[in-house]
Amino acid sequence: MNTVTPKVTGRAAALLTIAFVCLCITQANGQVDSPIRVVWWNNIPHSISENGTPHGFGIDVLHSVFEQMRIEQKNVQLVKADSFSEAYKLVLDGQADVGGIPILQRANREREIDFSFSALNTGYRVILRTGTKRKTSVLEILTGFELLRTLLISIVIVFTMANLIWLAERNREGSDFDSTYLKGVYEAFWWATVTVTTVGYGDRTPHRPIGRLLAIVWMVLGLFLVSFFIASITSAMTVNAIESNITSINDLKQLKIATLTNSAFSAYLDDRAVAYKGFAVNTEMYAALEDGTVDAVFYDANSVDYYSKWEAQGKSYVVGPIIQPTEQSFFFTDGHPLLDEFNLALLQIREDGRWQAIHDRYFRIKSDGQWR
Repeated sequence: MNTVTPKVTGRAAALLTIAFVCLCITQANGQVDSPIRVVWWNNIPHSISENGTPHGFGIDVLHSVFEQMRIEQKNVQLVKADSFSEAYKLVLDGQADVGGIPILQRANREREIDFSFSALNTGYRVILRTGTKRKTSVLEILTGFELLRTLLISIVIVFTMANLIWLAERNREGSDFDSTYLKGVYEAFWWATVTVTTVGYGDRTPHRPIGRLLAIVWMVLGLFLVSFFIASITSAMTVNAIESNITSINDLKQLKIATLTNSAFSAYLDDRAVAYKGFAVNTEMYAALEDGTVDAVFYDANSVDYYSKWEAQGKSYVVGPIIQPTEQSFFFTDGHPLLDEFNLALLQIREDGRWQAIHDRYFRIKSDGQWR
C-alpha cells in the first residue's frame, strides 16, 4: 500500500508561520482561553461596592497587576461572594481562580491554597465605640505601672535620705540611730517616712547640726514628694475616667466584641478565651458597632484604621497598638499557572510606583496627621 505524503507549498508554509506568530502575539497580549474568575466580597477598604461594581485597595491593585500582565478586563470575570468563608471555599474548590481581596498569610491556609507575594502589611487591631469604657477596679488603678513607678521612686528617695541621716548621726553619743548599718538605717528610714508624711512621732530626732540641716531640707522636699505622689494617684483615676484603658487583649473580656467568623481574628480570640459575636463580612461588624449591638471590633488593622478615619464620623476610635503584625496576600487555587507571572507583575507595580499611588489613595496620612 502506497503512502501519500502531502506537500507543503511555500505559500502554505508562510500562512502557517503567520498564524503561529499571531497566536503567540495574542497570548503575549494577555488573551486567555477562559476568563480569570476573581471572587470578591464586601470588605472595607479592599472592596467597596458602588452600583454593583467594586473598587478599593485590593480590587484596584488586582486590576493594576492584570494590566501589567496585559490581561484585558473582558477576560476577567468578577464573582460576588456573600462572605470571606464562601470566597475561600470557591478558590479552594477551583470554582474561582483568585481571591480579589488580600487575606492574612497563615500556615494552615498555605497547605490548601497558594499565596501571592505580600500585597500589604497589617496586623490585628481594636476599634471601640465612642463612650465605651472598660470597668476598672480600684486595685487595678493602684497597681498600675505609672503608680507603681511613682511609689518605687519615692521609696528610693526616702531610703537615700535615711542613709544620709544615719551617716550624720551614727557616731554621736546618745544618738537615736544605732551605729550598725542595718539597724541604724532601718531606724533612719522610719524617721524619714514619718517626717515626710508630716506625722512626726518625735521618737527619733537628729541632734547634730548637719543632721538637723538635712532634716530641714527633708521637710521641705517632703512637701513636694507627697504632692507628687497624690497627684499621680489623682491622674491615674482621672485618665481611667476619660479613657477606655484598653491595654491588652484581656481587657476585651469585659466588652461585647465583634469579629469575622471563621477567620484568623476569631481563632486568635478563641485561643485566648475571649467571647465574641461573629459576622460574615466586616461591613456588618461596623454596622453593629454603630448601632450599639457591640462595644468593639477586633479585626484587620488597615480596615479599622480606614473605617475610623473615613466612615465612623467620630462614633468610634482605634485603641491600642497593632497586635501581631503580619502580611496580607492575594490567594490562588493550589498550583495555579498564573501565580508566578502574577507575582512578577505585583513586584513591578511596587517598583514603578503604581502600588504606592493606590495605597496613598486609601491610606495616605498628611504631615499634619490628617488623612487625605
